[in-house]
Amino acid sequence: MFYILDSDPPEILDCPNTIFKYTDRNSRTALVWWKKPIASDNSNNVTLHQTKGPANGTLFRVGFTEIQYQATDSAGNKSPYCTFFVAVEGKYIAQNICQRVIDRNIFFSNYAVLFVGCWYAWEMFILFL
Repeated sequence: MFYILDSDPPEILDCPNTIFKYTDRNSRTALVWWKKPIASDNSNNVTLHQTKGPANGTLFRVGFTEIQYQATDSAGNKSPYCTFFVAVEGKYIAQNICQRVIDRNIFFSNYAVLFVGCWYAWEMFILFL
């Protein structure tokens, strides 16, 4: 009786490059899809598992997220990792150009100052009118 020992690890083909997405306006997430990598092995019995990151076709938060796949064959050999990143950038607009958050008259000598808080994107500005 002969036994063949499989010591060759599987390969992952078509590992995606970094994926760049934008959110919808004033959202902090984006729906992201990618073409799933393909696993190949000499045994023709190989499984591909995502080992890191949110699932394909789900919402990703603003920022960089690492995605990782690994293939395993029937002999337990593991492929090197397929690693790529999803980069989500937010698109923000000012809401009503300037939204009042403080409306208070303060008197300095004979001058009245009206404080109005405004924001654009995620930064806070104070206007003196």
